Formats: sequence, structure tokens, C-alpha cells
Amino acid sequence: MSRNVSGSILSLAKGLNLTYYGLDKQITIQLILWYNDGTSFGYFWKTESGNKWACLEALFEDFVRLKRDASSDSAGQRLDVNRVEKLEVICQLDEQDFPGT
Repeated sequence: MSRNVSGSILSLAKGLNLTYYGLDKQITIQLILWYNDGTSFGYFWKTESGNKWACLEALFEDFVRLKRDASSDSAGQRLDVNRVEKLEVICQLDEQDFPGT
């Protein structure tokens, strides 16, 4: 799932909260924030299993640059929330699954 977002609005917060309903299996939830130029930053959770509601919190300072191409230098690059234009949420049952399956 993805949404266009306003970086100026995001900059008013310290992070993002996500509420989800857990399944019997552990899943991975990925939050990815995108700049207009394709640069992306991610935050990943391995959720607890069990049929219950849970809340997760991701501080913007903990997002890491995702290296999409071998020539890009991502070392030490920090998220600039003001530049964010898109938010993507991906859920995976295991590492072999395609996102969203």
C-alpha cells in the first residue's frame, strides 16, 4: 500500500505509529519513505505472532537508507523528512514472499 504524503506535515512529528492485527504467524512489516528522486529510507519490524491488536512506533531518526543500486553511496545519509513525498507499507509472511503476499 502506498500514499502520497507531505514532508512538511511529517516534519511536525517525531515518527510514525502503526496499529495492526497480528496473525498466528510472525510477519515482517516494512515502512518505506520515498523522496521524489527515488531515494528511499526504511524501517522494519518482525511482529509478534498471536491473534491480537498491537501498536508499533518508528522514529524518523531510526529509518535507514535503502540501497537500491550498487553505485549509490548510502553510508551515513540521514532521512530528511521534509523531502518525503510517498509512504509505502509492505507486509511479508516470510523472506521468500513477494511484498504484499
